[in-house]
Formats: sequence, C-alpha cells, structure tokens
Amino acid sequence: MARENKADKAETLWRTAVHEAGHAVYAWFSDCFITVRKVTIRPGKNSLGETFDDRRPTKTRRSDIIDDIASYLAGMVAEELLGLKRAACYDLDAATYLATDLVQEQGMGRRVGLRHVDEDTIVSDWLRSLIDRDIRDAMNEAYRLARKSLARRKSAIRAVAQCLMEHQTINTKDLERLLGPKV
Repeated sequence: MARENKADKAETLWRTAVHEAGHAVYAWFSDCFITVRKVTIRPGKNSLGETFDDRRPTKTRRSDIIDDIASYLAGMVAEELLGLKRAACYDLDAATYLATDLVQEQGMGRRVGLRHVDEDTIVSDWLRSLIDRDIRDAMNEAYRLARKSLARRKSAIRAVAQCLMEHQTINTKDLERLLGPKV
C-alpha cells in the first residue's frame, strides 16, 4: 500500500509539473505576456502548483482575450500532449469566465455581437443559445490556439517539467536557460 501511495504521489507531482510547464511554455512564447517570473509545483492554498506571469495590461482585442483564455487551457493541453490524465478544474473555470466575459460583457461574440448581457438582462431562449454557442466557440478557438502552440514545443514542456521535478520552483533565468530568450 505504501508503494502505491508513493507511486500516486510521484504521478501527481509529474502531472503537476507538466501542467505548470504547459502554462509557462505557452506564456513564454506568447506576445501577450511580458514575462514568466516563477513556476512552482509546491502546493498552495487551492492548487498543486502555480505559474506567475506578467500579462500585458490592456486586452482590448478579441485575439488578446482568446490568447488569455488559451493560457488558462495550456496546462490541460500539455497534460493531453504528453498522454497524461487531465485534472485542471480551476483553469477551466477561469477560461470559461473569460470567454463568458468576452461574449456578454465585451460584446465580442461572433453571433451575439455588440451587446451587453449581464445577469439582470432578460434574454430569450434563442439569445441564450447564441450566447452559449459564442462562449463555446471562444473556448474551442482558445483550445486550438494553445494546442497549436504547445504541440510543436513538447520537448520544451518536458524540459521545464523535468527541471520543476528537480528544483520544485524555477524562475525567469531558469526558463531563459531552458527555452531561450522571451519573445
């Protein structure tokens, strides 16, 4: 039994390292992020690991918000690309929140268009259906963006994950050594 628990812990730690590496690698190669300051697989209050990045402050274009959503999905995508079981509930919630904001608050849904819809707005079933489709489309677009970016960087994901397994926490200089200069 002790071996199983040790094996489960090692598997969870590796999955967390791959997950956080996915976030870090995605942000490193995205121009919507200034830098990645720190990546850790030390458990926090609500997570098994965390990536600390500096996002560009102004997100006024749809493509920037989609890129932001993709960054939340990148950990899950990295797990998939390396054949691991997905476990990214918080990130999926955050991505869905941003996609919902994109459509309902920012008026950037392709079907709904320039319209503000908050929780007090009474909407028809037809409009609700359009909103849901726009949110789903934004999530799918962001997922494809994250997958496209990370699929060609699997070796970078592995390198960052292995470094995390060895050191538990890495910083910008470690990422520069592993990934090259930030784009």
